[in-house]
Amino acid sequence: FMFGGGPARRYLGVAERFRIDGQSALPGGTSADPDSAHYLSIAKNGYALFPCSAEDPPPGHCGNTGWMPAYPWALRPLMAAGASPRWAAVIASASFALLSLGLLWLGSLSSWKEGGALALLVAAFFPGQVYQHGAFPLAQFSLLALLCLLAALRDRWWLAGLAGFLAALTYSTGWLL
Repeated sequence: FMFGGGPARRYLGVAERFRIDGQSALPGGTSADPDSAHYLSIAKNGYALFPCSAEDPPPGHCGNTGWMPAYPWALRPLMAAGASPRWAAVIASASFALLSLGLLWLGSLSSWKEGGALALLVAAFFPGQVYQHGAFPLAQFSLLALLCLLAALRDRWWLAGLAGFLAALTYSTGWLL
C-alpha cells in the first residue's frame, strides 16, 4: 500500500536513485549509493576489517570500519522484525526524514506568523532532500542535529547533549555538535 503509487510513491520514490550491492533498494528497479552497502553490511554482519587485495591500491586494509554505528543500529530492530536490510533502510530513512520535518514544524516553524508552511515545504522538497531518503544516515543525523539545536535553544542541556552524542555516532561531522 505504501509504495504502490500516488503521493507516497513519489515521496519515497527518491530512494529509486540508490542501488545496494547491485540490487535495488525497493522492489521494482531502484538504486543506492555505494556507501549504502557499507551501512547495510554493518547492520547485517557487523564490522569487518581485512587486508586489501593486490588490485585495490593503496595496499593496506579494507572493510567497513570507517562508517559510524548508529544508522546500522537503527536498522537492526527492523531487520529482526523481518524486514530485509534494504527495506529496513528505506523504512528507517523515510521515518527519520518525516520525524525531522515534524520536529522542524513543532520546534520552530509553526510559531512563524508568515511563511512557516512555505519554509516547511521548502525543507521537505528542496532538491538536496533526495539524500534524506537514501540508505545512509543523513536523515537520522538531520533529526538528531535538529533535536540537539532545538533543545539547546530551550536550555534543555541534557537532551541537547544526548542528541548531539547520538548525532556524533550517526555521522562523523556530528562531533561538531
